[in-house]
Amino acid sequence: IDTFQRLVQRKNEQCEVGKVRLVLVEGESRKSTKQDPQLNGRTDQNKRVYFKNEPCSISGNEFSSRIIFNDNATAISNGENNKNNVVHLEKGDYAAVLITEARGHTLRGEALWRTTSTDFYSDHGIAIRSSADVGLRTNI
Repeated sequence: IDTFQRLVQRKNEQCEVGKVRLVLVEGESRKSTKQDPQLNGRTDQNKRVYFKNEPCSISGNEFSSRIIFNDNATAISNGENNKNNVVHLEKGDYAAVLITEARGHTLRGEALWRTTSTDFYSDHGIAIRSSADVGLRTNI
């Protein structure tokens, strides 16, 4: 079991840290406090993500985005930061989250902007495809 966990940890560190992922907000984290409010959610690959419950951008327009589907997703702010265009995320919202840390089977990140699944992919020139379209295989 330890070997499996170390392999998952290494894979998460190599494949997830530094990427921007679409996350469905599930609600407040169990470890959330008034001093350190946290939300949790799941990526579209069903990986759990924890991130601070802080205001984030209403849209990804402030990012000179180059978000690419196949494990090369990044977001770089172009310096624009309009405090009037921020929103608090709520349960059921989708957010673009920059993954900053991998811990075991969970990820930690920073919410960048609120989005929808369609907007997240279409705004960045990514077609939503089924696993059959991209030839994904499961190795067991």
